[in-house]
Amino acid sequence: RSLVIVDELGRGTSTSDGFGIAWAIARHLAEETRCFSLFATHFHELAALQDAAQGVRNRHATAAVDTATGQLTFLYSLVDGSADQSYGAHVAELAGFPGRVVAAARRKAEEFEAGGEFGSAASPSKKARTDGACSETADPWAYLMAARDADDFARRAMEQLPQLQAALAAGAQAEA
Repeated sequence: RSLVIVDELGRGTSTSDGFGIAWAIARHLAEETRCFSLFATHFHELAALQDAAQGVRNRHATAAVDTATGQLTFLYSLVDGSADQSYGAHVAELAGFPGRVVAAARRKAEEFEAGGEFGSAASPSKKARTDGACSETADPWAYLMAARDADDFARRAMEQLPQLQAALAAGAQAEA
């Protein structure tokens, strides 16, 4: 007689570990606990749980992308099935990220989806992390995105706030 709401379980770890954690917990809730659950996730692959566990029903929030302009519009309704695409890059545009950052995000997402070597060079066991302060000539966005976790991200963002604000202002002027 409980309602369990899970939002983005598995974030803050590797994609494979996060997916494994999310899958196992969602399946446990469906098959063992058998309570009503709302499970919001960024793992599109988790939609396959509907075919693997009884009582699971996929629903997704609707959105539309204007093919001519690329403009994202949230439609604020739920429909059956899993989402047909990710809207992360569109949301980054809405948040005001510079065009070059959004373009780089799209390229990396395509690389990841293609099953390339994405992330292997940045693995902690294969490459040392950059923990020092960002030099004045370094890209503050790259420094920010190299954060190990949410706390490191917040620390880096505060540390680089003036540089990030300047980069956003320069990007807005360039696009105007």
